[in-house]
Amino acid sequence: MTASQISIAIPAELQQVRVAAAALRGVLRAFDCDDDQASLIELAVVEAVNNAIEHAYAGVPDGRVELQLEISHGALHICVTDTGRAMPAEALARARAGLGEAAGEPREGGYGLGLILEVMSDVGYRTEHDLNTLKMSITLNRSPA
Repeated sequence: MTASQISIAIPAELQQVRVAAAALRGVLRAFDCDDDQASLIELAVVEAVNNAIEHAYAGVPDGRVELQLEISHGALHICVTDTGRAMPAEALARARAGLGEAAGEPREGGYGLGLILEVMSDVGYRTEHDLNTLKMSITLNRSPA
């Protein structure tokens, strides 16, 4: 199978997230992704896009969130990019460590990142030249024929 690349861009508005989710669902269906896994992937990507809209663009008009999807050798690689505020440097590490929750402290936010980390096999984040990029990957389970 050759690599397939698809880009989806939406205005940074919560009502537009369902458009990105529907497009992702169609892509996963086209590649015969198992329905249960497709639902989890969609949930993780929706959470990433929501985070960009709610946190990176909080109060900033005219934002844009882009999804770049690449399916290659049975794996899905996703980049969610925005030009809003960067995620705090420790946010991903805190989500990985489960800080607050393990110590029994109330936690403000961070559940979305935890969900993304649970679903996706590889997650990374970087900010470069005012572009924030959350990268996620997962090996796709094919639907039974």
